[in-house]
Amino acid sequence: MILFLISGITFVSGALGFEMLGGRQAELYGRNNILYALFYTCEESLEMIGIAIFIYTLLTYIINQSKVIVITITNKCIE
Repeated sequence: MILFLISGITFVSGALGFEMLGGRQAELYGRNNILYALFYTCEESLEMIGIAIFIYTLLTYIINQSKVIVITITNKCIE
């Protein structure tokens, strides 16, 4: 449960927090400066890290709840 919350907080802080900072920077000084690039990079990085933590948490939950996981791959071609 804690990792679900951490993933949500990480994603939202990137999506909203750095989006606001980057928007303010772009409004005042334009998009062609190093600080805007830093805000944009942090925003995207936090969003991706949040999603990665969420996927990890889901997979860990599935492993802990299931005793057996069966994955079947077939080589059937639909014509």
